Amino acid sequence: MSDTPQRFLQVIVVGTDGSDGGRRALDWAGRLARASNARVHAVHVLTFNQELLRDITPDTMTTWRRRLRHDLETSWVAPLIEHDVAFRCALVEDESPAIGLMHAADREQGDVIVVGAAGHRSFAGRILGSTSYTLTHQARRPVIVVPPTWRHPAAA
Repeated sequence: MSDTPQRFLQVIVVGTDGSDGGRRALDWAGRLARASNARVHAVHVLTFNQELLRDITPDTMTTWRRRLRHDLETSWVAPLIEHDVAFRCALVEDESPAIGLMHAADREQGDVIVVGAAGHRSFAGRILGSTSYTLTHQARRPVIVVPPTWRHPAAA
């Protein structure tokens, strides 16, 4: 057995999409990463059915993907920059956001997956399911869902 204790939490995988929920998840994960000296892997999942129309021509594919990557690596991860934690960003493609996050967590050997709850959803959204619901029922690692009402006490 090693004399050096291994940290319990090393990699936090966070699903983000530029929404308020994504920002809350990144803020929460940034605070956790700072407290535990973990690194964050910020992931945006592109789904085949939603992004297919944007990829019809190579010029539009390049433009919107470049802009999306720029947003992910700058404004979307602002909470991680504010918390001064180590992080990486990734755009991944998969059949759904939940499955993409589970695959990213597997690849990165993530210890936990963090997502923001969307809050009030449409009837169709409730019927078809949500990313947080799918993750909490299918992921092989712990999942933290940051609720829409969460605000850090210092920010409240």
